[in-house]
Amino acid sequence: MKYILIPICLVGQASYIYFNTKKKNNIALLSKTIASICFVCFAYFNSAISFNQFNVLIIIGMVFDAIGDIFLGLRNLVAEKKMFYIGALSFMIGHVFYIFALMPFVKPLIIL
Repeated sequence: MKYILIPICLVGQASYIYFNTKKKNNIALLSKTIASICFVCFAYFNSAISFNQFNVLIIIGMVFDAIGDIFLGLRNLVAEKKMFYIGALSFMIGHVFYIFALMPFVKPLIIL
C-alpha cells in the first residue's frame, strides 16, 4: 500500500513543476498539495512499525511543511502577502520540530 505513494509523489511533484512554469496556478497548487500529503502519508506508514520520539517529531515537521506548501501555493492565487507569511511561519515551525528530532543525535557531539 505505502509503495503506491512513491509514484504519486513523483507525478505530483513533476506536474507541479510543469504547471507552475506554465502559470496554471490552480492545477499547480492541487499537484503540490497531493504530493505533500503523499510525502507525509509515506513517512507515517514507514514509521508505523516503530513509533518513537524521532519519527513523531519528523512527521509533525512534515505536516507543518505540507501546510506551508499549501499556503505558499495559495499566494499565487489570492496575491496576498499574508499567505506567504503564514506559509513561511509554517515552514519555520516544521524546521523547529526537525531540530528537536535531531537534538539527541547532536548532543553527544557538543564539546563544552
